[in-house]
Amino acid sequence: MTTESRRRKREPSTAGGQNTRANIKREAVRLFREKGFESATLRELAATVGIEAASIYNHFPSKHDLLADILITTVQEVLGEVRTAVSAADENDPRAQIRAAITAWVLAHGPRLDEAYLSDVERRSLRPADAEELDTLRRELSGTVRGIVHRGCEQGVFVTEDADVASALVMSTCARLGSWYRRDGRLGLPVVADIVSASVLRMLGA
Repeated sequence: MTTESRRRKREPSTAGGQNTRANIKREAVRLFREKGFESATLRELAATVGIEAASIYNHFPSKHDLLADILITTVQEVLGEVRTAVSAADENDPRAQIRAAITAWVLAHGPRLDEAYLSDVERRSLRPADAEELDTLRRELSGTVRGIVHRGCEQGVFVTEDADVASALVMSTCARLGSWYRRDGRLGLPVVADIVSASVLRMLGA
């Protein structure tokens, strides 16, 4: 049985079941961020959702499956948005593509800020197979950025001492935004996206 099928094998097909599943995930994100995955209990989670603790198992086989679903789904969605943005940018202009990738990556945190935070701090709590699936998605996301930077360097559009180091700096800034950005801060995400994009282009000599 694959990791994906294990996580979703009990997913209800009814609209009511899907709503309950979504509510469980939403409250789990809040609870895991507030208390930490290991400290949070399914009994606490069930109470916040308004269901019996045993009912959670109708949607997720275990607390670890619930965490894996949250983290892996989040990266899948971010990866999809970044790829879509890059595909829509001029394929012959690495500057447009890197700006599109960064903007999409930063803005994707809007509805997923807590999930992004958990992806950083709670990966350690995943089972090995789930951690590997998450890491594979992260490598795909990182590869998208790295590919743009390398193409820009090959074309002479970007100038940097080392394309891989520059790519790592970009990815570190975007991937850890959930840890340092605050919704109640003085700057909105679109402004942050512009600042990060401009800073990256300056770093790349563009």
